[in-house]
Amino acid sequence: MTGDLSPETQAFLHAHVEEYEHLELLLLLFRERERSWTTEEAAERLNLPFAVVAGALTHLRSHTLVEAAPGEKPRYRYRAKQPDVDACVGELAVAYENDRVKIVHRMNANALERLRNSAIRAFSDAFRLRKGQDDG
Repeated sequence: MTGDLSPETQAFLHAHVEEYEHLELLLLLFRERERSWTTEEAAERLNLPFAVVAGALTHLRSHTLVEAAPGEKPRYRYRAKQPDVDACVGELAVAYENDRVKIVHRMNANALERLRNSAIRAFSDAFRLRKGQDDG
């Protein structure tokens, strides 16, 4: 399904892009990387609620994909800190433009994997807590 994406780009997508809004915002900022955006401008361009875009900006900043210029209304722009990340975002932008469904399927698979891993950890943690309580 994701044969067109390199393993590096698949790993990048899994590690850094959890929601469709993250992807849409990341690709907007990547494609227009010479421009800086306020949250309002990005929300208007993407036709998304302000709060959703604000949350996506926070997420992308925490993954060092976006930087903010301080001010009364901060302005954001795409800034990957590493060249290999920039290459992954570029590859992702092309793939998304050519076959959005493929990328959405990959994101769904990633979300399911994160959910499974979270459930396994929760089950494992619950078992360890009970085992410790029984021993006491």
